[in-house]
Amino acid sequence: MSEMDLTGKTCLVTGATRGIGRAVAEALAAAGADVVISARTSADVEHVAKDLDYSFLGRVLGIAADVSNPEDCSRLVQETADAFGRLDVLVNNAGVGILASIEELSVEDWETQI
Repeated sequence: MSEMDLTGKTCLVTGATRGIGRAVAEALAAAGADVVISARTSADVEHVAKDLDYSFLGRVLGIAADVSNPEDCSRLVQETADAFGRLDVLVNNAGVGILASIEELSVEDWETQI
């Protein structure tokens, strides 16, 4: 049993298909929240959404989106609101890492990471 009760709350987790993001999504679902998971890869999002929906019998929605794209961000919030009527919690876990030394990074690479 979870110590949190998030029944009736809608939570959106970006970068939710592996690692910390997936663990956060699992914890929110276990606490009774409706959970929207997001990442860039549709297949990964669909797979994890099915796993969470089956494991926690909650309402889980997967939406593929690239949070570095403003249009995708707007669509993500709109689809969340359309599906659940609200958005209570955002866990902005998505990240990008470019494997290079700082001397090798372009200005665009730097801005993407920051």
